Amino acid sequence: MSFPFLVGYGFQHVRPILKYVIGPGVVSVVLFNVLSSAHLIKWWLQPPFAAHVAATPRIDGLIQELKQMGIDRCYASYWHAYRILFESNGDMVCAQPYNERFLGWPVPNKALIDEAPDARFVLATGYDSRFPVQAFTRHMQEYGIRYKKMGVGVFSVFGDFEHDQADNDSLVPRSAITLRSNAGEEGLENLLDADSLSFWSSVDQQQPGFLVEAMLDQPRVIHRVTLHFPFIYPEKPKGHSHSVDIQGLVEGNWITLVDDHPHRFDRLRFLNGHPVYGGMNQTIWFSPRRIQGLRVVINRPNPKRKWVLNGVELGEQRSGAFP
Repeated sequence: MSFPFLVGYGFQHVRPILKYVIGPGVVSVVLFNVLSSAHLIKWWLQPPFAAHVAATPRIDGLIQELKQMGIDRCYASYWHAYRILFESNGDMVCAQPYNERFLGWPVPNKALIDEAPDARFVLATGYDSRFPVQAFTRHMQEYGIRYKKMGVGVFSVFGDFEHDQADNDSLVPRSAITLRSNAGEEGLENLLDADSLSFWSSVDQQQPGFLVEAMLDQPRVIHRVTLHFPFIYPEKPKGHSHSVDIQGLVEGNWITLVDDHPHRFDRLRFLNGHPVYGGMNQTIWFSPRRIQGLRVVINRPNPKRKWVLNGVELGEQRSGAFP
């Protein structure tokens, strides 16, 4: 930035004969910059430029194929997602499944795709992708998700997802749940408000036996609980325990449904008929039981940490799925 000013200052203070040497040099540099800038601008305006820089393949055939399938919502890696959105003139809404460049940051348009029941994953191997096909298929196997795969050129299109438990899952309405805790009552309502910025915290540091209890309006067949943790980028949540027990109230007695379940943030959830990446949560599945209430109880605490949660969800089996 300061180089032109230094040249100008020097030009004013050198002997006249040296000005004849510096002057033509400066003019040459200026002409070079002008001509090269014009050439670069002309090159940047060429349609293949973006694909060349990003090292991505042509996607016009992919867009045509997806349109014929009636698909207008999809996930794709960074370069592919923005090109699909741009080159389809907005007819197809595509986004990264998670922010590949800044992990944890929001992703434009992702919420629209998360809510779409027919969303597809459009992936490729190579092309500077941080989310290749091999990683995706490994995640699907890890979470027990089945899919159908179709090849379109160098791309693999994944859809028709199935998950045995999630396919028969229905969210228990928040109005049907009453919460209490032996670790502090203040702020418990925040666990049911669906606000990603609100949270509940225990009064004291974690101890074995701390619990959050969810009483139901009527006996329901419950088969999962999902714990949400507050996440304000870039601070990763630290208020979780090392493990919890899950207890259910059956005919007036609390019985153990899951014992000493270790904490682990889930990479993804199965929502609206497809995998959804992101968020700081943990879903714990268990054998369906008709219960009146559910407890999440700290088994192994996280030393010197308060217990901090952002939300609690209960999932019940849909009618007819429980014998």
